[in-house]
Amino acid sequence: MIPLKVKEYIKGKTILSSFPKIMNIEVTNFCNLNCPMCVNKDTRPQGFIEIEFLKKIIKENEKVLKGQSIWLHFNGEPLLHPQLPQIINLLKLNGIKTRLSTNATLLTEEMSFQLMKAGLDYIVFSVDGNTKEIYERIRKGAKFEVVERNILNFLKIKKKYNFPTKTQIQIIRMKENENEIKDFVKKWQKTDINFINVKSFCSRAMRTREIARFEDPQKLEEKILKRSPCFYLWETLVILWNGEVIVCCQDLTGELKVGDLKKENLLEIWNNKTMQELRKRQLQGDFSMIPCNRCPDRKFIPKSYLGYVGREIYRTFLKKIFKRELKDEGIHIIFNKP
Repeated sequence: MIPLKVKEYIKGKTILSSFPKIMNIEVTNFCNLNCPMCVNKDTRPQGFIEIEFLKKIIKENEKVLKGQSIWLHFNGEPLLHPQLPQIINLLKLNGIKTRLSTNATLLTEEMSFQLMKAGLDYIVFSVDGNTKEIYERIRKGAKFEVVERNILNFLKIKKKYNFPTKTQIQIIRMKENENEIKDFVKKWQKTDINFINVKSFCSRAMRTREIARFEDPQKLEEKILKRSPCFYLWETLVILWNGEVIVCCQDLTGELKVGDLKKENLLEIWNNKTMQELRKRQLQGDFSMIPCNRCPDRKFIPKSYLGYVGREIYRTFLKKIFKRELKDEGIHIIFNKP
């Protein structure tokens, strides 16, 4: 069955009947590391989402949020939020599934227990190296031994208390760690981790600080020239910690704001004049809006029903037969333990 969002995209609709997928609720944009593949943190105000404000967002957007599975991170380290377990529990009580990605530097045994006890559904451990030398060169400010110990302790606690939280270990493929990926996968296959993700490098709309260190800039420039309307405009919204709303997960600097939850709700934002105009412009071949004008990371889907169905059959085949899952954001997930 073809999702309504896809049908509306293929038909070139600018006013949508489908609900937005809320990709992220950013609990904070503070981070304790200074990784070279990330964007600058000082491009917008920094802070923490307030629980009372989150309650207001949930109440005013229950129809959209209920049943969704939402990442609780964006441009920051979610474990820095002092009330993260309470946030997870609040969303859980309101029928919202929670996922987060963490660098695991702050993942103490107590924090691990509290996250799972609160009802966390899915966690990603971002570890971009298999050796101390490579890992610490990429993850500036982190200690390799501490991070590995924290992750293994999380898995032990999960097993001890039979928590249902799904776990994933992730490595971003870069020039510096390419030779370590095979050993990385083998090592984590011996653990109780549920999934291993070998993820393609993402330039974050060319905002990554040291792009040439990780990817060939010429290849990225070629991707920018090959254009079709970005499916994110027909699929997702991202909620920043202060209630501002942007279109996609590539815009870590929050440049393309489309609304503010202090003034309007998610459905109003989804079809407001700004969103309609963005869709219309891209359908007409105008990609001059920032940061889309320099983005090689747009979300592509086939522009025909036949093409879309063919792609989904291929992905289902990989998933069923080879226990692999391919996603549009450069994600290649290996199924490990059920």
